[in-house]
Amino acid sequence: MKRKKIKIPNLKDVEPSKPKKVKDLITPEIGIYKSVPFEEYLKWDCFSKSAIKSLKTSPRHYLEYRNTPINTKAIKEGRLLDCMLLEPELFDDQFIIPPDKYLDYEKKPTTKTPEPKKIMKDWSPYSAYCKKWKVDAESHGLTVVKEEDVQKAINCMGVIASKDKIKEMFEGEAQVSIVWDDPMTGVRCKARFDILGEEGINDLKKTKDASYSDEGTAGFKGEIAFYDYDAQAALYQDGWYVLTGELKPFSFIAVEYFPPFECAAYPLREDSLINGRIKYRQAQEVYTKIIKEDRYEGYPNELIDIDIPMYKMIDRDKFPVEKMNYYMGLEREENEQ
Repeated sequence: MKRKKIKIPNLKDVEPSKPKKVKDLITPEIGIYKSVPFEEYLKWDCFSKSAIKSLKTSPRHYLEYRNTPINTKAIKEGRLLDCMLLEPELFDDQFIIPPDKYLDYEKKPTTKTPEPKKIMKDWSPYSAYCKKWKVDAESHGLTVVKEEDVQKAINCMGVIASKDKIKEMFEGEAQVSIVWDDPMTGVRCKARFDILGEEGINDLKKTKDASYSDEGTAGFKGEIAFYDYDAQAALYQDGWYVLTGELKPFSFIAVEYFPPFECAAYPLREDSLINGRIKYRQAQEVYTKIIKEDRYEGYPNELIDIDIPMYKMIDRDKFPVEKMNYYMGLEREENEQ
């Protein structure tokens, strides 16, 4: 059986890995910026909402994020929805849809038939031609998207258009970027508003569940907590206040990217903003420390005792002593004696 062979090193011979330093970053001036391309915004070397989650994990995770920003299918879909709803005129500059068919040889060229007949074939991401086309498109800064994904975004737009109060939240300036120095830490920060409206800052979120629920972590509030959107809201609100002295409310526009493509809008309450402010301040403490010391450590190099989460623990008090003894094997030990 054919296989690719690689040299498998012995652990004792492996060189310890070292974090890679981030390159090609710039420090922007303080101010309010309009029409800044997203790729340029990513190069701004500042504390941001995207850093919060990685900093909560470890400084090394943060450095890895800065080196290789995450670009998952979900993030691509979110950028597509942002573009179509907020900056549709930039679609052709940022995205490209593959054609339905392409011209290719009917059979592979051979010595006997170096120029086989060419026919139109259905587009396939696995063919050599289509793979090269994708590489060429990406080398020109374009993101390849499927027509069905574009149609999903159009369906989302249709639902939003049917809700006048939510549709009004899109009135304002799109993709406004700001840079400021945090007055408490001196840390240079950045933020990018999806929509800067007269009444507040509105942020578009593609979500699996846009519903409102009072039960546990169900609904969109669960995603706010899990993805630290509350920290983003507090950071954005504080940044605008530092630059302008104006305290703007922060609201989410949650959009489901699947049928029936429902959406809902949620101004974030003060208690959650306070919670988010604590989160981003804690992340800033870590950020300030690693920038000052120039150290990006991962998890501790020590043994740490661990338990499962308390909410997953079985309530042992509900069992009678005899049952607990049975579960613990004590009854067997007594019989053996």
